[in-house]
Amino acid sequence: MPSPLAGFEGLVKGSSTFTFVPNPAGIIAAGATPLMELALYAPALQIISLAQTIAGMEAFDTGDYYDGLDATHGIDYEGIPTAYATASAFDFKSAWIEYGSIHNSAHHILTRASEAAGFKVKGGRQ
Repeated sequence: MPSPLAGFEGLVKGSSTFTFVPNPAGIIAAGATPLMELALYAPALQIISLAQTIAGMEAFDTGDYYDGLDATHGIDYEGIPTAYATASAFDFKSAWIEYGSIHNSAHHILTRASEAAGFKVKGGRQ
C-alpha cells in the first residue's frame, strides 16, 4: 500500500488555515480510516508546534493569536469520505498577522512553520 504522504503535494492555503493535500494514491489505498486521519494529524501538530515557537520569538507568545493556533482532524463523510487535518489560527486577527494589514507587515507564521516542517505551501508568501 502506498504511503498517504508519499508524493505529498503540499498545503492548500486558506485565510489562516492550511489543509493537507496528500498523495491521491495514498487516499485511495488508506481510505477514510482512522489510520489516514492520524497520518495527516501528526504533521498538523508539528506545524502548530513550530508556529508557536516562531510566534513566541516574535512577541506573539501570549494572547489570543498564540492561544488560537490549533490542529484539528477528522473524517468528512460528505460525498466521498475523506480524512483531513488542518493547522489553523482561529483568532480573528490571525489573517492580519499572517498576511499583514495597512497597519503592520506580514509575519507569515503558519507559512514559515509549514516550510520549516518540510512542506511546500501552495501560493507561498503573498
